[in-house]
Amino acid sequence: MNLDGPRDCVNQIDAVKVSAMVPGEEELPEKEAAVAAPPGTYHFWFNRYGAIFLTVKADGAEVEAFQEDKTAEREMLYKARLSEKDGMFRSKDGATFILTKLDKRVVNDGNRGINSGDWKLVVEGMKEGQIPIAAFGEEEGVYFGEAVNREP
Repeated sequence: MNLDGPRDCVNQIDAVKVSAMVPGEEELPEKEAAVAAPPGTYHFWFNRYGAIFLTVKADGAEVEAFQEDKTAEREMLYKARLSEKDGMFRSKDGATFILTKLDKRVVNDGNRGINSGDWKLVVEGMKEGQIPIAAFGEEEGVYFGEAVNREP
């Protein structure tokens, strides 16, 4: 290998990186790791009057997803007791709730706090449309919220 200067050294390093990649393979982003959530209540508002409330206790968790408006009573969209394993919560009907603490707060609605917070909730295994896509959100089953009550 003949290196005539610093620029040639950089080019050689780049060539090694390129040759080590498999053709057609893309670099994948790091997957967020779910961690055991501290006991407390977490709110994920998907629109002005609809939310997912996740309550984590030492003996498991409960989830409620509801929709209401200024005049109507609360319509329960989903309610279940959950078991926790490896930082994920599962219901008996197969729905999975993955709660992740974010390093930085996501602000999608600075006025009302809709779909905003430093916790991310990914919901999988639900019937399509059972819980609406969040306002200011782009991906079904992904919600941002915050811990509103932490147990000591």
